Amino acid sequence: MSVAETRVEALALALPQMQQMARLRSGLPLGPLATVEEAAAAPMAPALLQMIERMAAAWIIDEPGAAAARIRALAAKFGVDEVMLQPIASAHTGADAATSPGRARTLELLAAELFTGEQLAAEELAAV
Repeated sequence: MSVAETRVEALALALPQMQQMARLRSGLPLGPLATVEEAAAAPMAPALLQMIERMAAAWIIDEPGAAAARIRALAAKFGVDEVMLQPIASAHTGADAATSPGRARTLELLAAELFTGEQLAAEELAAV
């Protein structure tokens, strides 16, 4: 999942991971994960673009409100009260390679949308 202030930015942040998954599924060689800028400039074969389009439709890639709504809908559909998230937002050129700012921001934005302060406080107390 990739969450950003806008769907356009969330898609840009997800593109490097989607390109890597398309290569993996096609049996093409893999390399280091591209930055957002490198992914945007990379030429992709039509077959890979089709895979990427299917991933973009199936994965949760959106702004916080819409992403939270999809997560809630999936949880309701399967009757669960807990979900696991895998943030896949990549970094921009110049970001520290030892950090994952896009992934951390995905979780921050989503947590702010999913939980109110009261919910977080109650969960922190329950964990003690």
